[in-house]
Amino acid sequence: MPKILSVETEIPPVKITQKEAAEFAKKLFSKNFKDIGRLLSVFENGEIDSRYFVKDIDWFSEEHTFQEKNDEFIHHAVELGSKVVKKSLSRHQLTLEDIDAIITISTSGIATPSLEREL
Repeated sequence: MPKILSVETEIPPVKITQKEAAEFAKKLFSKNFKDIGRLLSVFENGEIDSRYFVKDIDWFSEEHTFQEKNDEFIHHAVELGSKVVKKSLSRHQLTLEDIDAIITISTSGIATPSLEREL
């Protein structure tokens, strides 16, 4: 019978507080939303203390094409995913041949072929 042997995570290197995220969102979107203050309450009510990114927060205020953003997503997703696979193999004393499936969940970008295939 199939079973999940391991669930692993890898945390991206850049950590920002929820307050910093709210301030950044206000700065980034205030030109487009005149009632931005009302919308920012989501940061206060989400019960989230901090968020993690692979890029410094200032990177997100710069102009990037969809292709550039998605290429960065794939690069870092594969980099973090590789660390997770190695961690799991080491923890359970397995080899790559022992893996039948890798399952990823992400809402940050699009990967075709899939991240699982890239890993």
